[in-house]
Amino acid sequence: MSRAQSINNFVREVDLPKTSDIAAAAASVLPEIIQENGRGGDIGILKMILLEFIKRIDPFACRLLNYLPRAALYEYDSLEKKWKRTETEGPFVVFSRIDEPFYSLLVVDRKQRGKEDFLQPLVPGIKLTNKSPYIFISGRQDNMVFGLWLQDQDDCTRVYHDLSALLSEVNKLNEEHMPSTIDMF
Repeated sequence: MSRAQSINNFVREVDLPKTSDIAAAAASVLPEIIQENGRGGDIGILKMILLEFIKRIDPFACRLLNYLPRAALYEYDSLEKKWKRTETEGPFVVFSRIDEPFYSLLVVDRKQRGKEDFLQPLVPGIKLTNKSPYIFISGRQDNMVFGLWLQDQDDCTRVYHDLSALLSEVNKLNEEHMPSTIDMF
């Protein structure tokens, strides 16, 4: 089986929300390809295009887990003690990877064409808080705190639960692979 056939078979297995959302995702990140191929094409191809686009940002991406057409990124300014909206706004994607960290989330910057994409690996120590329509991300090594604004409150709650489940899995795997301490004395 060719690589293209393998990708196409794999992409058909991915469950993303509504058909129009997938078309919008592909159109929003790769409009030139969609214009050439037509928006109403095969959904498997659109999923493949979206995954291939994500691979431009993270070559280890292998499966789409969640997609929302619109998200915006906020950053907490600890000096001024207030939230500031960043320039990063566009499609929101959660995906799995073939190497550690096994999951990441991404806000594709639609405005500046990739200059400000927000990529957050889901690693031990990351903490999520749901204050719909926001999901707050803390516990990063750089001590930055971010807020993801998601357009729909129900989607926000669903995504929060999905991300929390992935983080639980990551933390469990981390605990299983941590070397046990040995008392030498």
